[in-house]
Amino acid sequence: MEQGITVVDWVCLAASVEGSSHQSRGTDSNDAFATVVAGSTAIIAVADGAGSAAQSTIGANVAVDAAVAALQEHGFASHEPNLT
Repeated sequence: MEQGITVVDWVCLAASVEGSSHQSRGTDSNDAFATVVAGSTAIIAVADGAGSAAQSTIGANVAVDAAVAALQEHGFASHEPNLT
């Protein structure tokens, strides 16, 4: 009996919701995520922005960009990320 590997094409769905403290202050979420799907490979990067820091949204976005870039640089996926 021959065994093989089944290749799966991934579909990534992602969402972000502001927490109650952000809602009460009227501020946006400081979190970020990115997904990359390339055939049977999926990269999902998530960063929780430190809401008390002045540039937390920028920091969270830099973190997911760097994570995706590092994995792509090492050959894990070749498509551009879907960033939010």
